[in-house]
Amino acid sequence: MSAPAAPAPTGPTFTIRGRPYPVLLPKLGDPRLHLAAVIISLQVIGQIGFHFELSIAQILLAVGTALTVQTSIGFLLTMVSIQLVPPVAAVVGWRWAFLMLAFGPMAGIAAIRRLRAAEPTPAPASRGQQSHGR
Repeated sequence: MSAPAAPAPTGPTFTIRGRPYPVLLPKLGDPRLHLAAVIISLQVIGQIGFHFELSIAQILLAVGTALTVQTSIGFLLTMVSIQLVPPVAAVVGWRWAFLMLAFGPMAGIAAIRRLRAAEPTPAPASRGQQSHGR
């Protein structure tokens, strides 16, 4: 028994040793094409515009490591503060013990407000001149 012959490919093909292989091009709506365009754009902008001497993989590794460390520290602080609730409740009662957990978000809001207040406000561009960000 022999296998049935495959139909001849339609559309663009390339041939290796006399056998045609179809070329499957992505459609413009394919999300993989968009992701590839973003990655290539980041690489080109980083290498040319910002004079990075790192690859996208190295940059993403550094960003991923920083996010992992930040998340770990956040979980550690959360775990410690939750573990402190029962001893605080033994001293001041459960009614006031959970109030202790509100200090973290309040400190975060205060820090964000300080950062926003410290941001320099951009000067308005005068007519006839464009700001080039340099």
